[in-house]
Amino acid sequence: MIQFENALKNRRCYRQVKKLYIEAFPPNERPPLLLLALKARKGAGEILGVYDDKTFVGLTILVHHADMVYVFFLAVEAAQRGAGRGTSILAELAQRHTGKRLMLAIEDPDAPCDNLPLRLRRRSFYLRNGYQPAGFKLCESGVVYEMLATAPVTYGDYQQLMTAFLGEKRFAAMHKPVA
Repeated sequence: MIQFENALKNRRCYRQVKKLYIEAFPPNERPPLLLLALKARKGAGEILGVYDDKTFVGLTILVHHADMVYVFFLAVEAAQRGAGRGTSILAELAQRHTGKRLMLAIEDPDAPCDNLPLRLRRRSFYLRNGYQPAGFKLCESGVVYEMLATAPVTYGDYQQLMTAFLGEKRFAAMHKPVA
């Protein structure tokens, strides 16, 4: 059974989350974990280790604002992939945040890339798990993302959420809508 643990309250969990965070996401796509931790400590989000019994299986980093939860990062340990862990994590997140709009960004499969099969698998995974295209894309630090959500969201909703999380100047410097 999937369980979440606040990584900011457990050093062992934080170390596991940090290691996977660095392994799973390229440097240009991950803000400093310390920045995310500072924001989470102020109540704007969560950094969670994901466990099955006592086995670390993954991480999720969430941003909260109004009726929205942004799944900023989700990763499953390499040895745990392909066993339904991601599906279980998404189902537990949906249950924990009933009545909220969940959203996440994936690398845009329509953008030129050298990992198209992986991008298409990720997109298919999220679509199978209840996420739908939100109808907009964004560019963050030079990477184009497609927004997916469990309920209708707009770029304005995303902008409001991330401005509350990052601050107006940092958001404006990092994010651009894509036509």
